[in-house]
Amino acid sequence: MLGRVRSALESVGDFAAFAVRATYKGVRHPLKPRELVEQAYVIGWQTLPVVLFAGFFAGLSQTLFLESELDEYGAKMTVGRVLGVTTIRELGPLVVGLMLIGRVGAAFAAEIGSMKVNLQVEAIEALGQDAERKLASPRIWGMTLTALPLVLLTNLSVLVGGWVVSTVSNGMFWYQAQMAVYMRHVSSTLVKPFVFGWMISVIATWYGLRTEGGVRGVGRSVSGTVVTACVWLFIVNALVGIVMLAWMGV
Repeated sequence: MLGRVRSALESVGDFAAFAVRATYKGVRHPLKPRELVEQAYVIGWQTLPVVLFAGFFAGLSQTLFLESELDEYGAKMTVGRVLGVTTIRELGPLVVGLMLIGRVGAAFAAEIGSMKVNLQVEAIEALGQDAERKLASPRIWGMTLTALPLVLLTNLSVLVGGWVVSTVSNGMFWYQAQMAVYMRHVSSTLVKPFVFGWMISVIATWYGLRTEGGVRGVGRSVSGTVVTACVWLFIVNALVGIVMLAWMGV
C-alpha cells in the first residue's frame, strides 16, 4: 500500500516538474515562428471543422430542449440569451476541450510515444538536443495559444445551430444572444481556453515521453492521455469557475 502511494506521489512530482520545465523551455529558448505555425495548422486549422460540426449540433439539441422548458414559464423569447450564457461560460470551452483531447492530445501521445519506443527520442538527445524543448514545448505553446480562437468560433457555431431550429424570430434570438456578451460571462471563455490547452498538451506530451513497452506501451499512453485529460478537464473547469466566482464575482 505504501509503495503504491509513494509511486503515485513520485508520478505527480515528475509530472509537475515536467510541466514547469517544458513550458519554461519554450520561453527561455523562444520558439521559432515556423514551429508555432506548424502547430497552429495541426491543432487549429485541421481541428476547426470538427469543433464547428460538434458545436453546431450541440447548439441545435440544446435549443430544442431549452425552448420546450422555457415555454412552460412563458420565457421562450429569452432562449437566445440562455443559450448564449451557457455557451460562453461552459459549453464552448468544454466542446473544444473534448475535441482537442480526442483528436490532438491522442495524436501527440501516439506520435511521441512511437518515437520513444523506436529510440528516436534517445537519438535526438544523443545529438545534443533537448528532447523536451524539441518535442514538448512547441506542442504545449501551440495548443495553449490556438485554443482561444477555436473556442470563439465554436461559440458562434453553437449559436448558429440554436438559431437554425429556434422558433423565436431572428431579430429576437440574436438580440437576446447579444445580452449574454458581458464581461462577467466573456471572461470565462477568455480564461478557460488557455488553461485547457496548456493542461491537455502537457498531459499528452508527458505520457508520450514516458512511453515504454513497445506498441502496447503506445496504446497505453494514448488511453492514459485521453482518460486523464478528460477527467481533469471537468475538474479544472469546475475549479476555474469557482475561482472566478470568488475572485471576480462572475
